[in-house]
Amino acid sequence: MKVIILAGGRGTRLPVSAKNIPKPLVPVNNKTLLDYHIENLESFGFSDIRLSLGHMAEKIIDHMKNRYGNKYEWVVEPEKLGTGGALKYASTDLSDDFVAFNVDDFPKIDFADFTTFHKNHDTENTIAIYRVNDARNFGLVKHDNIHVQKFLEKPQKKISGHINTGLYVLSPKIFARFPQKTFSIEIDVFPRLAEERRIACYRNIDHWFTTGIEESLKKAAKFLRQKDGQIS
Repeated sequence: MKVIILAGGRGTRLPVSAKNIPKPLVPVNNKTLLDYHIENLESFGFSDIRLSLGHMAEKIIDHMKNRYGNKYEWVVEPEKLGTGGALKYASTDLSDDFVAFNVDDFPKIDFADFTTFHKNHDTENTIAIYRVNDARNFGLVKHDNIHVQKFLEKPQKKISGHINTGLYVLSPKIFARFPQKTFSIEIDVFPRLAEERRIACYRNIDHWFTTGIEESLKKAAKFLRQKDGQIS
């Protein structure tokens, strides 16, 4: 199954770490975020990888060529397209379902089990969800243990629940309903699919963290130093 990594963001919430480099090349423990993902995917036998690039694409392409040669693919957005537009643009030639995730999100997950789960369910799409103690920074995913029912706004008070981890298996067919070039997968696409019970939810995640802000990068460094460790 092909994997598309969304790696075109500007890293505006990383003003120090991503000051002069694109977010995917931010180093953690002397290794880039992008390289962690590629090595992890390779460990599960996923080698058909395509990057969706935008900001400072040329630097990421140079890194990929120097480190991996022509082993992997990339596409460059002609303009800022949003998460939905970027995935639509990166999957225009695909007819089969594909894995997609954000370069700054790190689920500790068995990718092979995740894709097998998707194939065994009758929905076109699957998202990985993770239970957190405080969902105020993420918003909540309402589900019935099998299907996603609704995406809820960020709660005002501290509350536990499942959140969207930014890891999906998607059918390229879903984008036929969105003729526009620029749109959000989270805001414009997923709520409609949830209403139609067309998104399964996968919950078998040992741990998850994001590296979207400077403080989270510090936690990521600690976690990635510990092969089987957890972050509190």
